[in-house]
Amino acid sequence: MKFYKWYKLVLNVLNKKMNESEKIEQDFKIAFKDLSQWLVQTRSLFQMVRKAKYTFAETEKMAKMLNYTLSKSGTKYNLVKNNKLLCTGNLSEILDYIFENLIFD
Repeated sequence: MKFYKWYKLVLNVLNKKMNESEKIEQDFKIAFKDLSQWLVQTRSLFQMVRKAKYTFAETEKMAKMLNYTLSKSGTKYNLVKNNKLLCTGNLSEILDYIFENLIFD
């Protein structure tokens, strides 16, 4: 119970000293830190489960889940979204592109 009272007291002091923009900035920093940690963990996980080669069906399935279109052009593959060419390469390069740009899309 003492911890709760101490916590509320500190919280009240902080709230009085911070104006609205400082609160927003603090919330943004916390959210960005959480997002950065999530991204690092997700990339680490992806590297652990990443295969050396992917089939066209596997890559196309991942692309469709994210509203991308995958097509073959000669010996390379094209990744397109909203009529914009995003990436050209082998299937592993295409999946790397999808993953690296997943958070920013």
